[in-house]
Amino acid sequence: MLGLPSTTEVMRPMPKVAFYEHLQLKPQKKKLFVSQIDKLTLANSIKPSTMNIRDGEKYHEVLVLLVHLKHKELDESLLVTIARQNGHPLVFVCRYLNESQIYVYRQRLYGTGWLPTDATTLNTSAEDLDQLWDSICSQIALGTEDACDILDLDTRLSLNQRISALEAESRRLMERSRKEKQPATKNRLHEDARAKMRELERLKAGA
Repeated sequence: MLGLPSTTEVMRPMPKVAFYEHLQLKPQKKKLFVSQIDKLTLANSIKPSTMNIRDGEKYHEVLVLLVHLKHKELDESLLVTIARQNGHPLVFVCRYLNESQIYVYRQRLYGTGWLPTDATTLNTSAEDLDQLWDSICSQIALGTEDACDILDLDTRLSLNQRISALEAESRRLMERSRKEKQPATKNRLHEDARAKMRELERLKAGA
């Protein structure tokens, strides 16, 4: 799975009821868990004893959790809850029929779009588990294998999040400006949008 070495494979089914009963889930979230998730499998364990890689200072094992879905939909907050209540860094492979989405949680949840399951692979070239986890997060969140180019990964992720927020806010302000009838309000909204766009250009130039 994910192009990982066969030595990392575990493929251990995890009883769904026992799994979610150990999570701190509100009743509504438990219903979502039952209605959306078909079954869970611990697919891979990446650590020095299963792969030719050094131990990390922060991370000592990366787990891959295969989440079989009942439908092509998932409340992503379920993954956030699982990740927050697990002591290991987790890679989620959410699968429906022949397609998969890959997620990681790093202060917030990041994921790919739907991809053919056979086409979903990760580059695991790294010196140690800390670097490997950074690389995996970079591949999924940023679409690049380089986790340490000029800015550290978390800074880059924060920058990308700010850029996305500014893009959405500038579009919203421009749309409001186009619909506004009062000239003064229309001009203010337009100028606010332009200010957001100038900040956006500055951030992109330094990204």
